[in-house]
Amino acid sequence: MPVYRIKQGQKHYYRNPNAEPHEGRNHVFVGGDLIELEEFQAKPFLDKMELVRETGDERVFRETKAKRAKKASLKVEKVGEGEYNVINQTTKKPINDKPLTKAEADKLAAV
Repeated sequence: MPVYRIKQGQKHYYRNPNAEPHEGRNHVFVGGDLIELEEFQAKPFLDKMELVRETGDERVFRETKAKRAKKASLKVEKVGEGEYNVINQTTKKPINDKPLTKAEADKLAAV
């Protein structure tokens, strides 16, 4: 499970509905405190927290997800006889300065 640190000057309130009443159901984390949260739990509060540590599996998943998103946003488009551009799907503009060969364009789009 990822570990997050509360940023200095920030507070995070946590209510544990499963705690016994005599244990205290509310807890306050202040700047510098560490807290273990799943990504979906921390996402709404990332302005108050910073990621300190993630497991190896989580890192691999995040990196793979980023690579897939980048790869999906690039497309090879033919512009002339034997000339190709690599187009960013989001901006609809080529990312290369001059036309490339098919092999060069495929290599650039696969990165």
